Amino acid sequence: MMWDAEKQHHFDQLRQRALTETLSGEEARELEEMLAALEAVEQSYLAPALARMDVDLHQREEQLTMLQTRNEELALLAQQHAQLLSEAKKWLDSFEQRRLILQDRYTRLTQPLAPSKARG
Repeated sequence: MMWDAEKQHHFDQLRQRALTETLSGEEARELEEMLAALEAVEQSYLAPALARMDVDLHQREEQLTMLQTRNEELALLAQQHAQLLSEAKKWLDSFEQRRLILQDRYTRLTQPLAPSKARG
């Protein structure tokens, strides 16, 4: 369909008249045909861009799924790391208590003996 200035002017007139008055059956059919032709041309222009956008959308959805999976795995790893640190702190506290007990025993055992009182 060749769309020129004359056809555009005729299309504009039909649209304006359709808004303000009733078109004849032939005019309404002509306007509908013109609209359908415009939509077909528009669709042919938009189809490649829409296809690219669809491919891009699917790629982004796949990437989002991968990132969400990675985030879940990282959250689990962080939880396991926190558990490890908690266990390590408990071990260190326990070792420190044992060290203090041993230190106290060592100190008591290595103190000089007090002289005993002579019996007399």
